Amino acid sequence: MRLLLLLVARLYAGLMLLIYGIPKLREPSDLLKSVHTYGILPNDPPLLLNLSAVGLPWLEVITGAAILTGVLRRGAGFLSAIVLVVFTSAILMRTFAVMAADGISFSEVAFDCGCGSGVVIIWQKMIFNGSLIVACLLACIELRKPNHSLQS
Repeated sequence: MRLLLLLVARLYAGLMLLIYGIPKLREPSDLLKSVHTYGILPNDPPLLLNLSAVGLPWLEVITGAAILTGVLRRGAGFLSAIVLVVFTSAILMRTFAVMAADGISFSEVAFDCGCGSGVVIIWQKMIFNGSLIVACLLACIELRKPNHSLQS
């Protein structure tokens, strides 16, 4: 059962990273606008913003492929989890700002978070990102069967 859970987590994490990363390769300017909106990186010099818009989709695609194939899987899973935590935190901070500005509840907040799927309901996005973070971390766990032999 443990092996099945770890395999499903690997498939889920790898496929989701590829599904969300590949479309972003086509138009980095859309991601640039999203990253700029969050204010995580400085505007000046623009090099960091531009590198993030070009590099993050490649990071998603490469780590997704690594998780699926098993090549450098643990490092890819850990790196993906860290990036997801950073962006999920940024989405949450933006959510609180929208709540304060619009006077709405958490369950009502929806905006384009920059993930490539358009406008999303944020509480649903938090659940999705949380599940993806867990799956990426589970991808770091070794898939070997435990040795149940008795040693004397």
